[in-house]
Amino acid sequence: MRIQFLVTAHRDPQLAWRLVERLHDSPGSRVRVQWDRARPVPVPPAALDVDLRVTRRPSGWATGAQLDAELDSITSLRDESFDWLVVLTGQCSPIKPVLELHEHLERTPHAMFFEPPVVVPVPDASGLDYLQERYYFHYHWVTQRAWDRLGRSRRVVGAAAQRAVDLVVPRRIAHVRRRPAPHAPGLAVRVRRHPFTAERPCRKGPDWFAFSRPVFDDLVASVAREPVLVRHFGHTYCPTEALFQTLLWPRWGDRNAGHNLHHTRFVPGSANPRVLALDDWDELVSSDRFFARKFDSTSDEVLARIDRELLGR
Repeated sequence: MRIQFLVTAHRDPQLAWRLVERLHDSPGSRVRVQWDRARPVPVPPAALDVDLRVTRRPSGWATGAQLDAELDSITSLRDESFDWLVVLTGQCSPIKPVLELHEHLERTPHAMFFEPPVVVPVPDASGLDYLQERYYFHYHWVTQRAWDRLGRSRRVVGAAAQRAVDLVVPRRIAHVRRRPAPHAPGLAVRVRRHPFTAERPCRKGPDWFAFSRPVFDDLVASVAREPVLVRHFGHTYCPTEALFQTLLWPRWGDRNAGHNLHHTRFVPGSANPRVLALDDWDELVSSDRFFARKFDSTSDEVLARIDRELLGR
């Protein structure tokens, strides 16, 4: 059993190196780290066995550049030999020994581990929900460099732009999308044509997943075969949470495990999972998942306890 791990990272390199070390606790693991060139490129420890790849351009968060970076990383693995691809972030940690993951994937009857996606219906006259605003609009983002030059005035400028556009055009046609700081906002414009059908609607779900080799090969072939769909998602908001689900679910949904491999906690209304701490210990211990996220530079205590009590390090 050979597992190829793809770790997407953009901050806290020491957390990424810690993750890589633990992924190598089981034989048959190979690890590639995708680093966002928007941040200074770190140097891995000399003794660490890791394939570090830097993105072609700054990938940021929730944009087409992030999707391009992930597709680059995934397709670059097509000539590698592995049985499973597991996609993680640099802010993940195993909460079970990786050897147990190897054993689990070796005996599973499933072909992929996805949280079941939700269908994002075509908008109608009744209005738009937030997922329809993500995937039936094209986004034109302010460059991060220009946005950063505004300094402390960014929040005021963003709010003023949002109000100004709302006064000129209805939200169902165009609006300003503001992202969590420090990311730049963008102008969203409703598309007249989209690539979705009744047989293959837009689907959305978390972007942490595991694919068996047949699913991986099908994904790579589908990306090459469906440039119109890929281009459409490249202009949407949070495309990494929808392209893979939309492409793969029609053919592989009946062989899905019904969940992904991650334990997370979300604060209601937040776009991102919250940082886990010692207060979450009982849930981590009782979880049937193999990874948890997210962790950051404040997580030393809980990560040390995970090492001692869950990973036997």
